[in-house]
Amino acid sequence: MLPQVYAVITVLVPEKERHRVFGVLGAVVGLATIGGQVVGGLLISADLFGSGWRPVFWINVPIGLAAILLAIGRIPESRAALARKLDVRGVVVLSVALFLLAFPLIQGHEAGWPWWTWAGLAASVLGLALFVSIERRIGRLGGDPLLRISLFATRSFSVGIVLVLAIYAVITSYYLVLSIALQDGLGLSALGAGLVYTPAAATFFVFSMIAGRLVPKYGRRVLEIGAIVLAIGYAATVIVLTYGLPFTPGVVIPTLMLQSVGGGLLITPSLNAVLTRIDPDDAGIASGVLSTAQQVGAALGVAIIGVVFFNSFDSADGGRTAAAAHALAMSSVFTFTTAIVAAVLVYLLPKGQPAGSSPKKVRARSSSRQQGM
Repeated sequence: MLPQVYAVITVLVPEKERHRVFGVLGAVVGLATIGGQVVGGLLISADLFGSGWRPVFWINVPIGLAAILLAIGRIPESRAALARKLDVRGVVVLSVALFLLAFPLIQGHEAGWPWWTWAGLAASVLGLALFVSIERRIGRLGGDPLLRISLFATRSFSVGIVLVLAIYAVITSYYLVLSIALQDGLGLSALGAGLVYTPAAATFFVFSMIAGRLVPKYGRRVLEIGAIVLAIGYAATVIVLTYGLPFTPGVVIPTLMLQSVGGGLLITPSLNAVLTRIDPDDAGIASGVLSTAQQVGAALGVAIIGVVFFNSFDSADGGRTAAAAHALAMSSVFTFTTAIVAAVLVYLLPKGQPAGSSPKKVRARSSSRQQGM
């Protein structure tokens, strides 16, 4: 479902208005990522019908039904002039390769990194190489590849995908270990830990909306400032937890808000940066790659930060609060380093306005695709 959101925006929204729309989308995604911590805490604490943690999954049912009804009533039909065939070989090979990559990363630490985790990671590299070979061959023969490799010739797309990998490796993983640190280190309830995120969620929402208005005027500079502020936010966490301040919600919340200022200025425009120069005919493929990059980035981030956090969490000296503070500080070093990488990638994005289709052309394409409504 998620890739289609990006694709629909790219196809139906005129180019000059996409910054604003992606600004709203980025605000919603970021607010959901942070606000989900609060909602999860509420659901777990409520213990509905004695179900414990299970409502955090049950809530997807009413949300899914609402999404279906809203999509039917509000989203216009859009389809390509020529139907494309499903690349079954590509789907199978890519699915296997991503499984071989994600599963060892997620389960490796808990399993003690046995031989099969390393074998799986090595096999995933071979699987991805085979996938690229298959896609190139299908493209040369004039078929319909699952992924058009030529998309990566567009610098904004190739650099942007790596940027998204880095961003989601940071965001998803950091909120995971912070929640563990707040509950296992400070003894907060699930709801108490979730409420710590509330100021950060509000901050992210505000600066995401601001970014949507600033990018059309200042372009890449907004992303540059966002990446730098994000890195400073993680560095601030390292400093306050390493140099004597006690680990309390009052100490963590300001650094979270600083991270949300940077995240709001960076994450929101980064979605548009990936897709802005993509031809609407390739919007579906590009959106699928973008969504996959988000998921793979999150898996990589969780795997790496999990190793850092749990190897640093030693309560033998100083108790659990001190151990959680040290583990969170070490985890913040990882997120700070990754944020610096993201900042470098932002500087590699092309400057200036995208050389894509004009708004009139986009409207014309959109109109022609809505004829099946």
